[in-house]
Amino acid sequence: MLRPLFRQQYGRKSHVNKSLELALKWWAEVLFVGIKETKVWRSLDLPPVRLYADARSTPPRLAAVLVNDGRRAL
Repeated sequence: MLRPLFRQQYGRKSHVNKSLELALKWWAEVLFVGIKETKVWRSLDLPPVRLYADARSTPPRLAAVLVNDGRRAL
């Protein structure tokens, strides 16, 4: 359900065709219902660190900040 969104992103028109409409309705339903899949890789008794990132395409650039609450050694 991502392909119609990517086609719209790179297309030259802003027309909502049937496949894009279906994809948008599908995503709205999934997000509304809260469907998700999680996987615990391993159990840790450590507080999380957070990585905030931002990117742009032209010219390509990436910036990131790692935030530690001070209770965890990096």
